[in-house]
This record gives sequence, C-alpha cells and structure tokens, in this order.
Amino acid sequence: MTARQGKVRCGAMRMARQWFVVLGLVLGLMAAVPAEARRLALVVGIGTQADQPEVPGAVADAQLVGEALRAAGYEVTLLQDVSAPVLRAVLGTLAVQAAGAESVVFFYSGRIVQVAGENRLVPPDARLSDLVSVQSATLPLAEVVSALGAGPGPLVLFLDGARAVAPGAAPGIEPGLAPVNAPRGGFVALSAAPGALAHVPPGADPERPNTFARELAAGIGRPGQSLSDLMVRLRAEVEVASIGRQLPWDQSALRAPYVFVAAQGGPAGGPQVTLSEADPFAGLEIDPAATVVVAAEA
Repeated sequence: MTARQGKVRCGAMRMARQWFVVLGLVLGLMAAVPAEARRLALVVGIGTQADQPEVPGAVADAQLVGEALRAAGYEVTLLQDVSAPVLRAVLGTLAVQAAGAESVVFFYSGRIVQVAGENRLVPPDARLSDLVSVQSATLPLAEVVSALGAGPGPLVLFLDGARAVAPGAAPGIEPGLAPVNAPRGGFVALSAAPGALAHVPPGADPERPNTFARELAAGIGRPGQSLSDLMVRLRAEVEVASIGRQLPWDQSALRAPYVFVAAQGGPAGGPQVTLSEADPFAGLEIDPAATVVVAAEA
C-alpha cells in the first residue's frame, strides 16, 4: 500500500466516525425548507483512484453542477472523493428526505464499471485489481436509485462515469456502463452511450470541468428550458467537442415536462452541503453562506 492509499483509507475511517455530527448539520439545514416544495440534489465527484488513473475534472464537474443546481433552488449535497461507507451514510439520510420531495437529482462524475452486468461506482479506496475489493468497496448504482427514487416525484440521473480501466483489473470487470433504465416516472442521462467511453482529449486540464458537466450546468440555468431540450443541445455540443467520439445517451420515463428554472426565473438558491475526504485533511467548519464543509481531521 502506498502512503497516498493509506491516507485515503484512514481518511475514510475518520470521516465515518464524524458522520453523526454531519448528520445533525445536514438535517438542520434541510429542515428550513417546507417538505412539499423541496427539490433535492446529490452531486458526487470522485477523481482519486486507488489503482486506476485519476479521473480528470471529476471534482470540478461536481462543483460546477452543484453550484448550478443550488442557484436553481435545489438543496444540494456535494460529495468529493468520499468512500462507499460515507456515500451510503449520506444516501440513508437523503432517502428519508427524498420520500417527501418534489423531485431529486443525482449527478455523478468519476468512474463506473460493469461487474456481471451491474453498474458500480468506484470510490477512491476501491482496488479494481482485487475482485473482493470491487465487491466490498464499490457501490451499486441500483443502491443509489433505490435510496433516492422512493418518493412521489421524479428522480433525474446524470452519470458521467464511462472511463477506461487500466490493465491489471480483475477478470469480469468491464469499462463503460451497462444499459441503464430510467427510474419509474424519472429520467437518466449517460455522458456516453452504454458500453462506450467518454472522450478525454490529449492534454486535457485535470482541474477543468468536462464538456458534459459544463453544458449540463449551463442548461440548468436557462429559464424555461425543458430537460428534453437541454439534452438535445448538450448532446450536440459534446459530439462536436469530442469530434464525434462521444455521444451522450438518455432515456425518459417522465410523465410531465421537467424544467430546472421556470421561465420567469427560479429561486435564489438553496443550501449546499459539501463533504470531502481529499487531501489535505481539514477540520470541520461552517461558512457564513450556509455551506457546510466537512473533512477528516489530520
């Protein structure tokens, strides 16, 4: 184990111990908005990987999309480079909130792999060279859908996880996403078609958001634009930017048009909760703008 991997694992353990404090802060922020009017968003960016290449721009993607959703009035929980136990803890909290929410959005940028046809999110501490680690440290996408999709409103999924897998991965692990069905009454968009990989241009800035996230964030902020129209424009922009190598894919089971910001303008923005396990480890702090930033202590 490298020193970096050890830090990530120790950070995950410390983060899990702090979760009871985080839970109270999250619930306190969320209680300020009437349940019947609430729109929730869970935004995840995971760039750090234990035995795979770093995912360029993943955290920047999440930050950009999270801010766009917050500005559109969503209550945003932003997770950056967190382990599966932390993500599960957050899902458990948000599942209760989602049960009464008007709608829920889930955005993920990082790496997703197929194992026996099942899509699994890859946290920083999961080792794809070890099938035991894959089964225990990755998170099934179905678990996310089950937690966030139990409410009466639509669940809208944006998944930018179609990344290559380095040589040495355990047998049975496939890159790219298996086909994903839209949740009942909901919507799913993939940054690349099932089985295909997202295009990473040579010399791409690892700190700059990817085209999929940039176009999505821009679309979220356009007053009156439907989700369907957003995807038409996003698909065209990504195809052009990738020189035809990447074509986003979506499937809808929506029962009514979905708009992020009403034609007359949306709310000023909801609270944002940020959880991070990235180096350097920092203490717990709350900023004046109602953003809760939580990281493991050094």
